[in-house]
Amino acid sequence: MRYLSLALIICVAFHSAQASECSGADGSVMISATPLTFNDYFAGNPMPDTGNFTVTAACMGGSDSPVLPPLSLSLPPGLGSSSMRIMENGAHVLDYQIYTDDTLINVWGDGSGGGTLVSTSGGTQSQTFTGYGKIFASQWATVGTYTDEVTIIITY
Repeated sequence: MRYLSLALIICVAFHSAQASECSGADGSVMISATPLTFNDYFAGNPMPDTGNFTVTAACMGGSDSPVLPPLSLSLPPGLGSSSMRIMENGAHVLDYQIYTDDTLINVWGDGSGGGTLVSTSGGTQSQTFTGYGKIFASQWATVGTYTDEVTIIITY
């Protein structure tokens, strides 16, 4: 049986409308992310393949119980479009999408073109956001390793 190896690299970019400090402290907002990984995808599989990743924002340093400012997390369309992303293996592609919920209904985007912007009002010391990926079913892709680089823009 032939299968594909899949990997996505999650990159995080920051845009701040204010100082990068947590409220009530001299600490900074620290961001970490885990990669989005999928199981091996079998070419022509009639079932989609799913995976997930997390992005965590936390107040680090400082004192006096620091809390996060309000945050928004957006995903630009990437190589595909807001309705479908693509992973590449040379000239070969595999279609997938990233969602904000485990029901795989709400596409994570930038708040326009049908994509949902993820946001929080802040007020906690840390917050973890989970993204859910789905490789669409019945794709006859060439065997190999497929990758995409996803940038998440965090504004606070």
